[in-house]
Amino acid sequence: MNPAPSDNNTIGDPPVAGAQAGGAGTKRTISAVEAHEGFSLHRVERYWPLYFPRLDYSEAPSGHIEDIKKLAEYVRQHPETFSMDTMHSCMFNYLTLVGASPLADFAQRLRDEPEVILSCLGLAVCYVLSCEYGAEGEHVLGDHRLHIRLMHHEPVTHMKSLKSALVGRLVTVRGTVVRTSPIKPFLT
Repeated sequence: MNPAPSDNNTIGDPPVAGAQAGGAGTKRTISAVEAHEGFSLHRVERYWPLYFPRLDYSEAPSGHIEDIKKLAEYVRQHPETFSMDTMHSCMFNYLTLVGASPLADFAQRLRDEPEVILSCLGLAVCYVLSCEYGAEGEHVLGDHRLHIRLMHHEPVTHMKSLKSALVGRLVTVRGTVVRTSPIKPFLT
């Protein structure tokens, strides 16, 4: 899915406050805060369905857009903080990332809402790579979601401590996988 740029807001041009993001028929307008010089919402919109498949871009919370902008700025300024493990995964050092704290309450938000924060981080990396490498970067990224891997995440949670309260939260476990089976929820 590669959206066509609208007349008001083309790739490479800074968004104009009040312009439609995504062409005719969309509800999302670019606010003055999003009209950040050099930040192209079309590049974000192009990768949006890969990271937020259940959320239409036209209804994107402004907090997500702000997080993506801040994370993209961090990745652009500190390219040494991540490495492309493969074409489909990107590794970050958790301690370096939390130390830099590109977002307010970054460590807490990452622990409590990892799916949103890691999706924003993945989208930010796609945005920066497509800006830096243009069509070649978009060809390499393709229509695949970058899996964000965090190295050195602490604390390590023991297997016996994995309880239902940790569902949807970021945890680290260490061990050897001996056998797997499908999850069978216990319903009462």
